[in-house]
Amino acid sequence: MQRISFIERILDDQRLSRFELIQYERRFIELYDESKSLLEHTRQSFLRYNTLKDTEYFMTKEISLLNSISETYDQISMVALYKDKNQQMTAFLSRCQSIVDQMQLACASRARQVVDHAQQLKEANERHDALLDEQHTYFQAIQEFQYACRYYDTLQEKLTSN
Repeated sequence: MQRISFIERILDDQRLSRFELIQYERRFIELYDESKSLLEHTRQSFLRYNTLKDTEYFMTKEISLLNSISETYDQISMVALYKDKNQQMTAFLSRCQSIVDQMQLACASRARQVVDHAQQLKEANERHDALLDEQHTYFQAIQEFQYACRYYDTLQEKLTSN
């Protein structure tokens, strides 16, 4: 019996006051907001890095392509002095045309990726809107429940006072 009363006193001493609970709640909200902003900053940094990496990749490819064209043109110019100039220029133009065709295929592929990404974004926004509607419904239900509890408490008080 003494042990039980001793434990009850310890628990009573450790109970937090309403003010302390409110302080803890505020601090948790502050920490949550801080971690949320840090996560958003991290996401933006990753997005910026990936964008710059893609830009570097495509610029490197473009430089390589331009260097290849320049070297091929220089080679054709040198060979053209000794051989049939029309045949060499036709070969050069056909290589350039094949490069253009490859670039058009790459652009079409990227355009498809953009359309797919836009579709995924649209679907995600629709899911988000549905979840927001559901959250709103839950909040309304909670408010109605709280109102019903307060109403029940007032009725209970009236019954006990009579």
